[in-house]
Amino acid sequence: MTLEARGGMAEAYIRQGRAEGINLGRAEGIAQQRGLLRRQAAARFGAATAARLARALAAETDPEPLAAVGEAIVRCATADELLRETGGCRSLAGLRHRRHQVRATFRSRDHKFAAATR
Repeated sequence: MTLEARGGMAEAYIRQGRAEGINLGRAEGIAQQRGLLRRQAAARFGAATAARLARALAAETDPEPLAAVGEAIVRCATADELLRETGGCRSLAGLRHRRHQVRATFRSRDHKFAAATR
């Protein structure tokens, strides 16, 4: 085997190791995010709501809907409102859409405020 071929194999192993490390890091981050959401929901709405939310989030691997759940925990006044808004987390795509609607509303308000203060 030539030195050049060995170098190519080493680079391939390095790339593979980096990809595996990135995937492992993402999975650990998602797991930590789900744990944080459960603790926040428990602190705000009680253990039963937190357990229901945790079961619904167990299979979620996308950080965006998890972030939307975090925003809902802060925004909602009651456990029923949280579960209604998140759809019991059966429809996180709907929650993602709601998150974008809320952000658009705030951007619109900020724009109107900025225009009024000029």
